[in-house]
Amino acid sequence: MENKVSIWKNSVNYGLIGGILMIALSVILWLTGMMENKFLGYISYLILAFAMYLGAVNWRDKSNDGWMTYGEAFKTGFFVTLIAALLGLIYSYVFFNFIDPDFIGTIMSKAEEAMLEANPSISDEDLDRALEMTSKFSSPTMLTVFGFIGTVIFGTLLSLIVAIFAKKVNPADAV
Repeated sequence: MENKVSIWKNSVNYGLIGGILMIALSVILWLTGMMENKFLGYISYLILAFAMYLGAVNWRDKSNDGWMTYGEAFKTGFFVTLIAALLGLIYSYVFFNFIDPDFIGTIMSKAEEAMLEANPSISDEDLDRALEMTSKFSSPTMLTVFGFIGTVIFGTLLSLIVAIFAKKVNPADAV
């Protein structure tokens, strides 16, 4: 008899793997100056989907006799997402406060340039108000929280899709 592992414990392992790989991608993008490239940033969601799938298949094949319901596959993906998102939350906090505390200033400068380019006749008062509003949503805390929430929401949706491919219904249960 094989050693049965809970979905949670299995998901924690794959969530850690997925989270670490997502952080590694973020570091690579930051070091190469491509952190603002949204397309390359979406690769992190492919990494998350891959970690979900591997985690679900691992649990299915090694701990559940080769069978997995859609719900179990979804639960695995969701838990993988939670762990990866928590790692991302910690990394974001460290990044914004210690690794590159000037990153927010860079974002704000680019936002100001974009506003002036889009509306060259904007008054100083309107520009200041727009930048003040932008700064409220671009603080390290807000970016960290939005990143966590976004990862959980998108990861949940991704888990719904990945579960379709990871499930394997036991024919004995189908009758």
